[in-house]
Amino acid sequence: MLRSNQQSDEEKLQKIVTKKNYIVNKVEANLAIHFTIKPEWITKKSKRLNVKVFKVGESEIFLSDVVYRERDIYFSFHTSLNLQEEGRFIFPGDLKQNGVFSTPQEEFLLVTSDHQRLIPSQIGLGPSADFSFGIDLSDQGKIARGFNVQYSGFNQFAYYRKHP
Repeated sequence: MLRSNQQSDEEKLQKIVTKKNYIVNKVEANLAIHFTIKPEWITKKSKRLNVKVFKVGESEIFLSDVVYRERDIYFSFHTSLNLQEEGRFIFPGDLKQNGVFSTPQEEFLLVTSDHQRLIPSQIGLGPSADFSFGIDLSDQGKIARGFNVQYSGFNQFAYYRKHP
């Protein structure tokens, strides 16, 4: 269900941001999202998940995958924008007049349950409003009891259909 919803979100987003029959305005800059990665989602093997970790307006963020790679544990998130004829959505960056996205490079703040800061080994943004990050395998013991994620690189946009 996520993949077909993602495809329709991407198609609708493209129409909205290129302003084909839509008005788009930024309503909040640097929207802070924060959520907790629970210990049961961090196991000794890769797993596919579909766990909602955050919701703002119509947009929902899901932890979709936890993948153990050679040097890190990679956490992937899918953002379902749930676009309609009008509403609000979040996006990691700004929208340009021609519909091209500009993505900022703000850091993710990752903090263990005992308040130690973790440095991501890698950060990925896209497609659309999806994102991901890696945590070095040497830090696996530090995240065994879960950890907190904060990111302030999202902007919130309002949109509505133009009337002919």
